[in-house]
Amino acid sequence: MASPAASKPHVVLIPYPAQGHVTPFLRLAKALHARSFHVTFVHTEFNRARLLRSRGAAAVAGADGLPPPGQPAELDATQDIWAICEATRRTGPGHVRALVERLGREAAAGGVPPLIRPFDGSLKIRDESCLTNGYLDTRLDWVAGMIAGVRLRDLPTFIRTTDPDDAMLNITMKQCELDAPAADGILLNTFDGLERAALDAIRARLPNTIAVGPSARRSRRGPLGPEEAVLGHRATGAFLSHCGWNSTVESLAAGVPMLCWPFFSEQVTNCRYACEWGVGVEMARDAGRREVEAAVREVMGGGEKAAAMRRKAAAAVAPGGSSRRNLESLFAEIAGGVQPVINPV
Repeated sequence: MASPAASKPHVVLIPYPAQGHVTPFLRLAKALHARSFHVTFVHTEFNRARLLRSRGAAAVAGADGLPPPGQPAELDATQDIWAICEATRRTGPGHVRALVERLGREAAAGGVPPLIRPFDGSLKIRDESCLTNGYLDTRLDWVAGMIAGVRLRDLPTFIRTTDPDDAMLNITMKQCELDAPAADGILLNTFDGLERAALDAIRARLPNTIAVGPSARRSRRGPLGPEEAVLGHRATGAFLSHCGWNSTVESLAAGVPMLCWPFFSEQVTNCRYACEWGVGVEMARDAGRREVEAAVREVMGGGEKAAAMRRKAAAAVAPGGSSRRNLESLFAEIAGGVQPVINPV
């Protein structure tokens, strides 16, 4: 968004209030700011306080979330994703409109125009028995753009519900069917050399998809955070990871193979892909000493493919690379008069 009286284009970034979404948006904010954009980064108090406690007063403030039910707000714990989704759906639009008005822009009659929205899939489970009777091993060879052999259990866990009113399921379906097609653009933290088939399939339905990753690319002066600093160190031979997408992309950019230990959400999907790419080894949640040793020995042999991924990632964000071109075109479009609010909710 840009005011006629303003000397710089003004962009409002509103990440979904969980750290996995905040991190790449902070990187995008820095990239915009480096190109002379005025950036308003919207966050709530809970995550901001957590980040300041962990990184110090000099840290770039993060975004907010909700504490676990019945737990103190200062507790550093995994946030209740469903509660955050419900709160975001209930309070987000009104607060966004009020913010834009305070920033000097008139809110559009139908709401604030979105630029960036997430893209997810959805699937309803027939009944609870499907979670334990082997149904989740069903293969999904009919899903366009996905790697071969993907099973239901490899899809994000938040779609495993029998409740048609489940907040996560309904938000996801709304985003897929209504929000994503209506968005001016869908910004994805990936690159053509990594997920060409998936990107082609998404673009066939949503031509407004823009691949700009990896956002974890390190500058010559050293890494944007501590995890990237560790991954970039020559002594690091592998990464024990929960397979969140930020950590996955950071590992690929650093050329470090992953010992995959997913927990929930899309982490199971990222794990499946990392293993298929040859840069990851999955470890069972209940792995014992021998299983851990075997997995470590196996993952330490994945350095060659991880190094190849690093080269692909570097090429994507280098001058003339696919993601670099896409990002520069996006910045030029915003600066040229398009007035978006970048919003992943």
